[in-house]
Amino acid sequence: MTCSDLHAKIADGGYCTQCGSLIKDGIVLQSIDELPQIDKDIHALRKKILAYRKSIYWAWGVIALQLIGCFLFFGLYSNPSIDDGSSSKATALASFAANDAGATTAAQQQVVNGWVARDLLSTIADQNSTLLTLQAQDNYKTHWLLFNGILSMTLIGIALIRLGLMFQYQSELQQLLAVRSKKK
Repeated sequence: MTCSDLHAKIADGGYCTQCGSLIKDGIVLQSIDELPQIDKDIHALRKKILAYRKSIYWAWGVIALQLIGCFLFFGLYSNPSIDDGSSSKATALASFAANDAGATTAAQQQVVNGWVARDLLSTIADQNSTLLTLQAQDNYKTHWLLFNGILSMTLIGIALIRLGLMFQYQSELQQLLAVRSKKK
């Protein structure tokens, strides 16, 4: 938006935020260099207030986007189905029962016991693998949440500081406007 477009939209007695000119009915009455010092101070405070207001909106926008990102991340990033190993264990024990019934010598029983031990150990290994995968995913979620929490708290702190400064500048602006109205 050009400065002349802004001049057309500015109310009577307003200041252009780009060039700092005093505007009345869309016509430039005074440039910032020709104004008295109090009007220059008022103009400078208005620019600061506008800048702080924009930065506060920006910070709250980033925080809102972070929250949306967290909700999407945790909503879409689901845990895999957990196999507790009961079906593998039942299969191994059923196989053991069938093979043990046919084992007639001690050597055959040792082989059958080895097979069931192997099957049960593979079930335990699969369970451990699933648990380690889930722990890694939970650690990833925790780190993501911690990072976003710290970043959000930092942005909220910055926004609150800027909000306090904006209110301070607004009170200074009110004081300057009161002094200027007394002089006229």
